[in-house]
Amino acid sequence: MITQLMEGLQETSLLKPVDSIVIPARNRALDPEAFFQSRCGLHVRSSFRERILPALRSVRRVPERRYGTALIKQELFDREVRSGLRNPFRAHWEDLAFLIEKQTGGIEGPLLTSGAITTLYLKGVKESICSLELSWCFDGQEWCIGEARRSEDIKWQKGGQILYFNAE
Repeated sequence: MITQLMEGLQETSLLKPVDSIVIPARNRALDPEAFFQSRCGLHVRSSFRERILPALRSVRRVPERRYGTALIKQELFDREVRSGLRNPFRAHWEDLAFLIEKQTGGIEGPLLTSGAITTLYLKGVKESICSLELSWCFDGQEWCIGEARRSEDIKWQKGGQILYFNAE
C-alpha cells in the first residue's frame, strides 16, 4: 500500500519520491479558457475540454504552493494512488499552466519530457476528481493533456510520475 504522500512520501515497492517543487506566487490574472486552447506547443484533448475545463475558474492572483513528484516503480492502479493521497491532493490548474509555460519546447523541469506520462488530479465537472495524463510528445513537439480513461481500472505505467499538491 502507498504511504500517505502528504506526510512526506516514503519509498515503497510502487513509488519513489523524486522532488519537491515550490511554485512561486503570481500576481497576474489567468483565464483557463484562454490558456487551455490547442496551439503550437500544447495539444488539449477533447476529454479535457469537455470534462475539466468547464469546472475551472479564472484567478486574479496565485499564492505560493508546494508540490511533490514520485516516480512510478511498477505498474499500479489509479485507485491505489488515490488511496495513498491525503486531501487536498488535487493540483491547481494555474500551477499546471505555470509548469507548462516554464517547460515550453520540452525543456527539462519537473514535468517528464521523456515521453512518459505525468499523472495529476484536477477538479472536473460536477465536483469530480479527474485523473489527467500530461506528456511531452516528441513528434508533435508539444505538451499533450487530457483526462485518463474514466475507470477504476486505469493503470499507470512504470517510469511515469505522479505530481501531487502538498499542502504542508
